[in-house]
Order: sequence, then C-alpha cells, then structure tokens
Amino acid sequence: MTRVSGREGGIWLRLVYEMARAVTGKLTGKKEVPEPVKVTAHQPRLLWGVGQMESAQSGMNSVAWDLKALAEAAAARGVGCPW
Repeated sequence: MTRVSGREGGIWLRLVYEMARAVTGKLTGKKEVPEPVKVTAHQPRLLWGVGQMESAQSGMNSVAWDLKALAEAAAARGVGCPW
C-alpha cells in the first residue's frame, strides 16, 4: 500500500506531519513521521479522530509526560509494533 506524502495531503496534512516529526524527534532523537500517522493519513476523518484522542490523552496531568511516553513505547514494543 502506498503512503500519503505530506505534499499530497495539502497544508493540513503537512502540518500534522511536521508536528509528528517534532514529537518523535523529542522522544527518540530521530525526526521521522511515525507509521500510524502515515497509515491513517489515507482517511482524514480517522486521522482527525486519532489526533483528538492523542491530544486529550496528552492533556491529562495525572502522570508525567515522559513517563506516559515511556509506557506508550513499552506497550508498543510488547505487541510487536514497529513504533
């Protein structure tokens, strides 16, 4: 399946890709777009919904941000996700 590049999706998708690169760069040191973003870019409404969910989860302050990111990475590794 071909991926949707940032140029094909318009300005909104380019903005999403840049934000994803920035967050991934902050966590891993590599500025690349995560695979889930590339896959959900095929369905803009799904990408919007996933973005809203991620935004709501990151807004919760009961656990530190870096601990949440570590738990997310550990869970992804546990299920075999290449994230």
